[in-house]
Amino acid sequence: MTPHPDEFSAIPGPIADWKPAPRWASFQPVVLTSRQKPFTALPLSALLLAICLSLEGCGPVDRSSQFIPSPKIAESAVKTGMEAWLHGDPDGPVAGTKPVIIVMDKHRKPGQVLTSYQILGEVPGNAQRCFAVRAQLADPEKEERLRYLVFGIDPLWVFRQEDYDLMSHWEHPMPESQKTETPSK
Repeated sequence: MTPHPDEFSAIPGPIADWKPAPRWASFQPVVLTSRQKPFTALPLSALLLAICLSLEGCGPVDRSSQFIPSPKIAESAVKTGMEAWLHGDPDGPVAGTKPVIIVMDKHRKPGQVLTSYQILGEVPGNAQRCFAVRAQLADPEKEERLRYLVFGIDPLWVFRQEDYDLMSHWEHPMPESQKTETPSK
């Protein structure tokens, strides 16, 4: 037999202070009657479709082709870099070029002069545009076959193969001033 609610008032403590919760505070499941319109999934599905369509282009897209110069422009960039070396300019940005051409060739020996060159043509390599060059050098007299990689649009980067390999492997030649000796114990 269940006790009457008034019987709890005689018990001292928190049970005596207990009161039933108001009706609005209790969870009541929503029951649809025939007179109410049921919730339709059409607005939700339309919203979901709009979100999916707006995210259509957000997947992984290969945009590397935007940074590959045409073969003619790439060969012209190699020629401009070799002409700058022929005139005695150091590697780096070539003055007066539009788009900017930056030549990276840290393997040039100090005092070594380029006397002539011949671009042999496009060859397979580590980049989309790779050119072989025959270079005649003086001090000391030497003929070298070099390979230059070209990429970018503005600026156009012209990397000597050896410099590109060092950069892609996070290596670089250490200048003498930065080399430190480890003390021996």
